[in-house]
Amino acid sequence: MSRVNRPFVGIPSFLRSRIVENIGELDAAIAILGVPFDEGSPFLPGSRLGPRALREHSLRFASDGRGYYDPETRREYLVEEMAQGLIADVGDVDIHPANAERTFANITEAVRGIIARGALPVVLGGTTPSRIRSFALSTRSCTSSISTRIPTTRPSSTT
Repeated sequence: MSRVNRPFVGIPSFLRSRIVENIGELDAAIAILGVPFDEGSPFLPGSRLGPRALREHSLRFASDGRGYYDPETRREYLVEEMAQGLIADVGDVDIHPANAERTFANITEAVRGIIARGALPVVLGGTTPSRIRSFALSTRSCTSSISTRIPTTRPSSTT
């Protein structure tokens, strides 16, 4: 009997993509990275819950690797990426409460690792300082590693 993969069961990876626990083993074109950090917004905390909520909400659109249909635009999106398994969820960055510099270093290291593996990093969550920091530092040294378009096949794992 085959398993019915309902949105409310299982581990909520983004769009039910495969989970990669070690960025050094990443073999995908797109890598989803969570940044559950909200220390930059002292009066309105809560963005730390964003990556989990976005992953859970994305399960409504996961459809056995066939992409998803947007009735407003009447188009299908991510069909090739989902069908070929080109999206991977690398989990969340380690957050160190009350130590923003250490947290920012972890974000930067994760984004650089994703880029070094030839994937496009898609960062979920975080406050403005964490997003600015991660992208400014990583793009300075890794811009040449990113192609101008998402590859249509998985990168080779011969690195």
